[in-house]
Amino acid sequence: MKHTKLILALCLVVVSLFVISKTDRRFNSAYELTTTETSVYICDSESAYAYHGKSTCGGLKRCKQEVLKVTKTDAVNKYGRQACKMCY
Repeated sequence: MKHTKLILALCLVVVSLFVISKTDRRFNSAYELTTTETSVYICDSESAYAYHGKSTCGGLKRCKQEVLKVTKTDAVNKYGRQACKMCY
């Protein structure tokens, strides 16, 4: 009888941990979806002024430097870029 109670308690703990881990992953996934920032492309040049929605934008074809993939927030705040008139 003691063994049955022990096994039952152990099963209950395992099931509880499984349910908690599933719940945590679901909430983490929802959090990641809401905090994921949009990626944009910028030319790493001093004369560049825009960020682009696609790496294939015609505005980036003139870029002689490296094309960087950054967050939209960084493009505006860190690099001082504005939206490309061809992309947006």
